[in-house]
Amino acid sequence: MAIDRKAAKEFANRWKGQKWSEDQNARTFWMDLLQNVYGIEYNDTNNVIFEHRTSANGKIDLWLRNLSTMVEMKGSDVDLDKPEPRQGELKTPFKQVYDYAVSFKRSEQPDYLITCNFHEFRVYSRKEYSDKVLEDNAQIFSLEQLGEKPEYLSFLIDPQNSRLYHEREISEKAGQLIGKLYDMLRAQYIDPDTEESNHSLNVLCVRLVFCLFCEDAGLFGEMDAFYNFLKDVPAQNIRLNLQRLFTALDTPREKRDPYDTPIKVFPYVNGGLFRDTVEIPNFTEDIKDFLLNELSQSVDWSKISPTIFGGIFESTLNPETRRKGGMHYTSPENIHKVIDPLFLDDLKKEFEDIRDDEELSVVKKNNRYKKLHHKICSLTFLDPAAGSGNFLTETYICLRQLEFAIISELKRGKNIGMFDSALEGDVEERVKLSQFYGIEINDFAVAVAETALWISRLKANQEAIIVFDLDEKDFPLEERANIICENALKFDWKLLVEPSELSYIMGNPPFVGASMMLDEQKKEAVAIYGKIKLANSIDYVGAWYFKSCDMISENEAIRAALVSTNSITQGEQVAPLWGTLIERYRQYVMTPDL
Repeated sequence: MAIDRKAAKEFANRWKGQKWSEDQNARTFWMDLLQNVYGIEYNDTNNVIFEHRTSANGKIDLWLRNLSTMVEMKGSDVDLDKPEPRQGELKTPFKQVYDYAVSFKRSEQPDYLITCNFHEFRVYSRKEYSDKVLEDNAQIFSLEQLGEKPEYLSFLIDPQNSRLYHEREISEKAGQLIGKLYDMLRAQYIDPDTEESNHSLNVLCVRLVFCLFCEDAGLFGEMDAFYNFLKDVPAQNIRLNLQRLFTALDTPREKRDPYDTPIKVFPYVNGGLFRDTVEIPNFTEDIKDFLLNELSQSVDWSKISPTIFGGIFESTLNPETRRKGGMHYTSPENIHKVIDPLFLDDLKKEFEDIRDDEELSVVKKNNRYKKLHHKICSLTFLDPAAGSGNFLTETYICLRQLEFAIISELKRGKNIGMFDSALEGDVEERVKLSQFYGIEINDFAVAVAETALWISRLKANQEAIIVFDLDEKDFPLEERANIICENALKFDWKLLVEPSELSYIMGNPPFVGASMMLDEQKKEAVAIYGKIKLANSIDYVGAWYFKSCDMISENEAIRAALVSTNSITQGEQVAPLWGTLIERYRQYVMTPDL
């Protein structure tokens, strides 16, 4: 995002020299500034949150959560140095916003505080100054000065100030550490090259990360529950205690040993992640120390990105296995190049059209919001080359964010505070993991995909509690995505999801050039194409095009978008691939610009 300098001057001119009210004008003032000057759109309720009630018995005028910023607004006739009665004491605007900020747990506290009365801004950077001297080190500038130098608020669009930037940074660090743990554990297996040991190691790593995430996210019964459970256990007994813990996590509390006190703190997770017994090797003192003191303590696992989670764990797979299976990591940015034009842009526009239609009555707006919410709760998605679930995970996160935006507007339309749960009876549907389907040939990737989606669900539930005080149930995991371990070219997709129940097909199928395909891969592909001329010249990804068109032929409402290289529109494969697709599925195929 870039600053629009011309828009900054126009903004300053629009708002200068008049009397403005905090209650009536603050929201419009900041939406104008954020959207027109800094390009920050108000379509993500998790980022731009107005009038958020806090546990400090106050109301944050504006919380830019992803940008680590809180704003306290005052009317244009209010002195920003003058204390006012608030929560039973006299507080300056700075003291108000500071008390709101520190009422949150540390991971949610903002780095920047702003006070503003429409003609003056004061910015307090907790990155630069300690809280003791923060109030005395404000950056102060007028509305006119902001118009001339909008860089005063450039931290709002600094990528390194973004929560998403920090999620990526933490995820990459976590990936390096889990890779090291993987190598340390692998060396302890009696025969690490067997398929059973390799599978067990992969599952063990996924389970450990899930436990670390739950611990840091506060989802276990007490702080540092996982750490405390293992810290006094001799290294040679870690494996037995992990087996005991994993069994407990898959057992309802009422069916556990009532005398096993240390286990009581852990919830019944369910979901299948801890169901099977897997081989766990002996731990050494070095491995125990690395797990508990390096891996557990140096990373806040609650802040990892579930979408990047898949890429992290794919890095632990044997490179040869990855190459043969065609597995590869798709970045969130590239995922959005597929899902945005396929469905997300239209859904967001539908939301914005309702929100911005000033002629609609509150009742009609709320009815349209509910209809849109029902729609997104009814959509289904299939990734027939799911890998570690990146497409499904990012889609789930985006739909939950849109769901939150709808709930926010419904609360506002009914004049219900964010921490008032009165709306819950009106909006009982939720976006569910069961709306997501995937096919993946690698069993480890399937486990990672399911876990990434579970983590996405748990993180979204926390967002719902923090932002809306909605009572979202974390455990046991009573819903799961429909991801199966199968060869997508040999498996009949209709056995996983009926075409009549499917909305979208998307993903990044494995690319293998026609000349690089293994004999088995050629047989798989040709079995799908049938006996057509030059069938052996079609890239491996072409088979996914054929199977997608076959699904669409049974439900014309299905839309599909698959990532491919431009090689599918070049050379001798153009005629057998596109010629055959057009001949068989003419009415369903949008051909590329050949």
